[in-house]
Amino acid sequence: MSQDPAVYDDRLFELVADPQSLNPYSYARNNPVKYVDPSGEYNVETGLIEEGDTREGIVDAVNTALGIITDWATIAEVSYFMNNFNTSDPSRLVGQHTNVGTMFVTDVTKILDYAIGNIASQAYEQSLVDNMVYGLPYSWIYSAIKFLPGGEWDIKQGGDRSIYSAYIYHGELIRKDASGNIAFGAACNILDIPLSVGLFGADLITRGGPDDLYDQKMIDKGFKGYYWNK
Repeated sequence: MSQDPAVYDDRLFELVADPQSLNPYSYARNNPVKYVDPSGEYNVETGLIEEGDTREGIVDAVNTALGIITDWATIAEVSYFMNNFNTSDPSRLVGQHTNVGTMFVTDVTKILDYAIGNIASQAYEQSLVDNMVYGLPYSWIYSAIKFLPGGEWDIKQGGDRSIYSAYIYHGELIRKDASGNIAFGAACNILDIPLSVGLFGADLITRGGPDDLYDQKMIDKGFKGYYWNK
């Protein structure tokens, strides 16, 4: 059965390169010494923060285990620490989990780039017709509707049913809800929708008011071709 590339959320493309990554009982790829921080507290597999964990220790463990370069601010952001606990201090988060445990993070670069490419192509082709027949504003509105929840271009990357709590995209940690915003920014770019108009539209669509600052940042990155270039 064929899969919709915009919502397909699996790790099959990683299986050839790293088959043990799909085995939750193979702790840290059979190398628990390598994939924990030197103090031995932070559980890099589950993301559990334990007594004595530090920002530096967690960051080092995550970078080593996931093969990326990130920082504590990003880890705290994708883990919603300030939203949920009003702090990003590990000493005050003992017993809580980061969203970047190796069991719950997957790389979506190939899948998301493919989905964004499809959306961009459809948006461009549709805009050529709409602009000639109805005019530019209609083209913008028509495309925006497709990004509404449940819409044709509403990318969820597995949504709430996904076992993953964060993603890697072009070597960068992103929140699990960032995919749609990146795609929306890219679509605004291809449709020549000003960034300010796109951000305002996203505000109205998602909240009826000011949008989440992280969402705005992801729209901005998608718009500026940070991940995708037309």
